[in-house]
Amino acid sequence: MHKSCIKYVPLLMLMLFITVKNNVYAATPEYSVVVDAGSSKTRAILYQVSDSDSVKEVASETQKTPLASFSQSPENAGKELIAPLLKKVLNSYNNKPQTIDINVLGTAGMRQLTADMQEKIYRSIQQTVKDEGYRQGRIGTIDGWEEGAFAWVHLNQLAGLTGTDNTQGIIEVGGASTQITFDSKNASLSGTHPLKLKGKTYYLWSRSLLGFGANSIRDEVDKKEGKKACYPQGYQNSKGFDFNQCDQGYDNALAENPEALSILKATAGIPALKTTQFVGLSALNYTLGFFDTPTAEKGQLKENITTSCTSFSDINNQIKNNPTKDSYQPENKCANGTFVYNLLYDYLKLGDKKITGVKNYNGSDIRWTAGYLILAHENQNK
Repeated sequence: MHKSCIKYVPLLMLMLFITVKNNVYAATPEYSVVVDAGSSKTRAILYQVSDSDSVKEVASETQKTPLASFSQSPENAGKELIAPLLKKVLNSYNNKPQTIDINVLGTAGMRQLTADMQEKIYRSIQQTVKDEGYRQGRIGTIDGWEEGAFAWVHLNQLAGLTGTDNTQGIIEVGGASTQITFDSKNASLSGTHPLKLKGKTYYLWSRSLLGFGANSIRDEVDKKEGKKACYPQGYQNSKGFDFNQCDQGYDNALAENPEALSILKATAGIPALKTTQFVGLSALNYTLGFFDTPTAEKGQLKENITTSCTSFSDINNQIKNNPTKDSYQPENKCANGTFVYNLLYDYLKLGDKKITGVKNYNGSDIRWTAGYLILAHENQNK
């Protein structure tokens, strides 16, 4: 080999080493925990995030204590709820604590607390994360529109639709709120949130209707109407389920929530709503599945609710005879079914077969927590 070439060999080897080393680091997955501090429970999920923007759920642990329940003792939230939850979810994670990000994100339940109370709770959690030696990620309450947007991102990534013009929308009914998110396809529409994903900008209409969750609005109906028309015969003092009276009860309850009513009217008036295919998540999915209408049709849903709710024993027999049906709070099935009908058809005015209830997509649960990490990772790599 010529001497002039030989002297460049060490330099070439060094450049090759650096390239390989950088590629190895780029392919090394990162780990993050996202704690979903919901209105009825707190769930911690450990994710593996790679540079290809893929998010893989590694482990999950749930505590039925909501974070917002620490409003009377905010200083204990970190050590009594978050620390034990992190210990459980990270049980199989062998790396050092300082190599993992901890994100604790509150949703509807936390949004119902005062800003001062929220701050005290999060201060306790920040101290716990620091004391345990973890890396602090985002700790705080997310906006309602963010919750919907994050779930929308994860759904469309799983469906392989990110970067396309044919994304699906989401309607998620939780315990304390309902999220509605879809691409409005209108940059000039007031109230949209521009979101760039896979090189394309979407103009998301993403709204959270606080107080319009399955539990919260049913409680309002019960206060006004009593447990009468929305419950099947044989449950407590109910005289029997009456669909029309129950539907009217939900109308009356919604009339007391002018903000939610205004949002629903504005949403129903967006042209893209009529052309978007939606998925129904959480309580919406369970309700559509219970009444055997996973892909909702207006007439069929009403018929199935009416025929299924003749008596409380009929509800329990359906659960006993079909293990695939959701068995949680059987006494509320008829009320929840009426609420879903009311939401989809009386207010949003969806067409038949425009929404399908799902729990997972291609074998993966649709979680806003995963969508949060996908967006955070994409923004980090810009």
